[in-house]
Amino acid sequence: MTSTIARVKSCTKCGTVKPVEEFRWRKQRGVTAPRSVCKPCEAEDERARWADPEKRAQRDARRRELYRAKYGASSEVERMIRPAARRTETPKAPPTTREQLADWYRRGCPL
Repeated sequence: MTSTIARVKSCTKCGTVKPVEEFRWRKQRGVTAPRSVCKPCEAEDERARWADPEKRAQRDARRRELYRAKYGASSEVERMIRPAARRTETPKAPPTTREQLADWYRRGCPL
């Protein structure tokens, strides 16, 4: 007689029993095992985590502060990086005619 054991696990967040395929896997200390929270609950947590713009701004500010403390970024470095990060220009449309395309390639494909 062949017996098959259904591999199920209980989600610690919603409390429902689901097959292990509903859980993401993690590797910790050389052991691969399913996580304690199911995929739908994990996705819900991630949406909630990034939904509030004020909390996100606080997290980003804290991350920048820790980065500056660790690497000692000076204001000179930040002035060099900021303009590239804050580009507000909209990219130009690619050429549509054959002549525009030839000219575009001659100029080195500037977009």
